[in-house]
Amino acid sequence: MRKLLKVVARASSEVNGFAELLQRFERNISILGRSPRTFDNYSRHVAALALHFKTLPTELDPEQVKDYLFELQKRSKTPSQSYFKHTVYGLRFLLKTEGLPYSYLHLPAIPKVKKLPTILSREEIWRMLQSAELLKHKLLIGLIYGCGLSLHPHLHCIVPGGGTNKQGKWKGKVRTDKYLFPVKALGKVFRAKFAASLKACGIKDADLMDRLFAKNWVVYAKRPFGGPKQVIEYLGRYTHKVAISNHRIKEVTDQQVRFEYKDYRKGGEKKEMTLANTEFVRRFSMHILPKRFVRIRHYGILSSSWKRGKLQALQSDLKIRVTAAKPKTLLRKCRSCKEGNLVTIAVFGQRGPPPEFLFVIQPLSAN
Repeated sequence: MRKLLKVVARASSEVNGFAELLQRFERNISILGRSPRTFDNYSRHVAALALHFKTLPTELDPEQVKDYLFELQKRSKTPSQSYFKHTVYGLRFLLKTEGLPYSYLHLPAIPKVKKLPTILSREEIWRMLQSAELLKHKLLIGLIYGCGLSLHPHLHCIVPGGGTNKQGKWKGKVRTDKYLFPVKALGKVFRAKFAASLKACGIKDADLMDRLFAKNWVVYAKRPFGGPKQVIEYLGRYTHKVAISNHRIKEVTDQQVRFEYKDYRKGGEKKEMTLANTEFVRRFSMHILPKRFVRIRHYGILSSSWKRGKLQALQSDLKIRVTAAKPKTLLRKCRSCKEGNLVTIAVFGQRGPPPEFLFVIQPLSAN
């Protein structure tokens, strides 16, 4: 039997018959393919219920269970009521595996917030932006929400579903798709890292820090991609586009520009916005990357050092066939006569022609 948690060990010693019930519960969870962490989570909440009534949860009537859940709901301090929900999950699973009725157990209807929380005011954001001197710090603390060409610096991170060990061998993900990190915990870590970066920039406003930590931060992470095709399609939307597509611009006059945007505060509803030409150009210019700013960065197995041999060895071990790209000339027609077809006689790499082609005329034949 796995090492018991404190509350579970206490219930096993104080509640008669709980240890035997717990053994059956662990066996049934394992047979149904649930993870050990699921058992730890469910058993902890079931044990707390048993300690509250000093009897087995399977011997409680529905009214006793509802009174206990009502007390938990009043005690909950978060809108998600996580402890309440996991108690319902654990008890419902226990009653189901013991063959007892459980239909009276329901989860609360949690209202879904459809807009991002207002974490900071516009004045506070400007105060932070003005206090930062380096560009990377300004990009870090830029948090102005919006889609109408407003400034909202952000990162899109694609994380591989595995990695390499010390021997350079590939280790794939676990069985489930939820292998990276819990999203709720990521929000708390991001908030702490963000606050630490603000302090590193010289911002030591205690009241501002208190307000930052008083809010629950929203972090959004998607499930894994279906395959390479979906990865390329996703990246292409961000690497090969400008701040605004042509089809979104509805009208351009001598004084103003009218364009379409999505209002994410209202579920992505499409709206139109009209700006003066100077304001439109100002917003558009904010999306122009600074000099020497790198749009895409690779790391890990796609880093520059790995591409010089290690990546090829890894692809060979995984039996991945890499198709060689055939170079082709994009413009086949002769630019002078507009009739003849151009013929490829030599192909240079990204570094340009070798030195002998720069100073010596090579007698090359079209054949």
